[in-house]
Amino acid sequence: MLYVEQSLNPNEDIIKIGKFHWLYTVNAAFWIVIGFGLMCGVLYAGYYWEVSRTVSGQFQGLPVHLKAQAWDEVVRQKGGFFSIISGLHFGFKIGAFLSLLFGIFSFTSMMVRKATTEICITTDRLILKKGVVARHVDEINVDRIEGVNVIQGVVGRIANYGLVIVRGMGVGEVTLPQIADPISFRRAIDRAKSLDGGQKDIDL
Repeated sequence: MLYVEQSLNPNEDIIKIGKFHWLYTVNAAFWIVIGFGLMCGVLYAGYYWEVSRTVSGQFQGLPVHLKAQAWDEVVRQKGGFFSIISGLHFGFKIGAFLSLLFGIFSFTSMMVRKATTEICITTDRLILKKGVVARHVDEINVDRIEGVNVIQGVVGRIANYGLVIVRGMGVGEVTLPQIADPISFRRAIDRAKSLDGGQKDIDL
């Protein structure tokens, strides 16, 4: 919470920090799995195209029940599966590389978003900060908060995560990313609103 800590006013304390749910990291990692799966699909398509093209050229008019043997023979002639993959057309290799790169890029962008997002309710403000170089900060003073909505689907209720939408008087809405334990965060907002300048409790 580097930005939040640097921007705290005198006598302002952090009440609650919003954190991304662990399923967010799982979803991010799943994009690597998708990218790897797409890469394997492209390579297998190239493998299938290369072998079937060779079988059709060498064994024209071959009966259907002998095609499996012909397939094995072509694979053996070409040095096996990995040898065929390494000798694929350049287009298949580029497609496989871009598929894996897509998965890695998606994972990285989600994790960078997680690492550069700060969500916090203090005794004075609600703060949502996103980004590092291109920084975007939404703030609502506690005394301007008009209402708080929590949106959770079925999976969100079970896994305990959801969206928190905060409405401010004269400043519109601030929609927080899906965070863990959104009900607790809403309670923290209510507690911040109830503080009247006396002793402030801190609940990190």
